[in-house]
Amino acid sequence: MNYPLLDLFLTFMWFFVWCVWIFLVIWTLLLIFRRQDLSGWAKAAWIVFVIFIPLIGVLAYLIARGGHLANEQVSGYNAPQDEAARRYERSERQGRRGTD
Repeated sequence: MNYPLLDLFLTFMWFFVWCVWIFLVIWTLLLIFRRQDLSGWAKAAWIVFVIFIPLIGVLAYLIARGGHLANEQVSGYNAPQDEAARRYERSERQGRRGTD
């Protein structure tokens, strides 16, 4: 029997899995480039590993170096907000000095 609707569903599922996979590889490469605690040679080794053996490379990187990802993400998102808050406080202090 032929199930064209099931074939369509499976095609969409495989396309979605493929898109997620490409996203994971690119995201992992960006994480490797952003790491400041890795030397240049270590970054090069991880990049070669992720590009030439993507499935094992991405999983190995996320297992080996993934423990600090949450802290890095939070600190990366909070840094611009902290700077904006400091600038606002400085401008408020300067504004109060001018009105006193």
